[in-house]
Amino acid sequence: MHPKRQAIYILTSTTSFVDLVSHEVRRSGYEAHRHIFNTDATQIRNPLGAIIHCADSITESLGDMSRVIKQHKLERSASEGGKEIGATFSNTINSSLEAVETISSCSAHLRLVVDDVLTLSKLDSNMLKIAPVAVSSGRFIEDIYRIFSVEAEREGVDFGTKVDTSIAQLAAEWVVIDPGRVTQVCSI
Repeated sequence: MHPKRQAIYILTSTTSFVDLVSHEVRRSGYEAHRHIFNTDATQIRNPLGAIIHCADSITESLGDMSRVIKQHKLERSASEGGKEIGATFSNTINSSLEAVETISSCSAHLRLVVDDVLTLSKLDSNMLKIAPVAVSSGRFIEDIYRIFSVEAEREGVDFGTKVDTSIAQLAAEWVVIDPGRVTQVCSI
């Protein structure tokens, strides 16, 4: 099976599993299973962070390899067989980059699903904590832009920010919000 299709299959299967577990927990007594489910969701989230980190590392390494191959092609273009080897490596690297991008995207999606499940669980049990702090609205919007611009670019979406004139009119340079929760809502 092609790596991208396999990753999408795994993502679909995992999402279906989360839906199934959620339904089963509701059906068989939510209180008895909530602690176990929260523990399992937390245990899923930690390895996903490692997977995302490793995928980023692999992407960087493949980019380095690609640059070396391009340099090698330029220096060895006249040698016999150099072009064929370079083309083979380039194709392998491009295929690997596509697979790693799929891994990264699916892992990030799964992490959001797990985070949402944990948040809903906390909300349901009245344990959701809001931590409002004063933040610069302009700086916060810049942070949101940085977080989502890479994914938007990857998906081919034209993404930007614009400070509305009402910010200055209302003297709302500083706002009291929970930046983590607002970011979470923006990611939905």
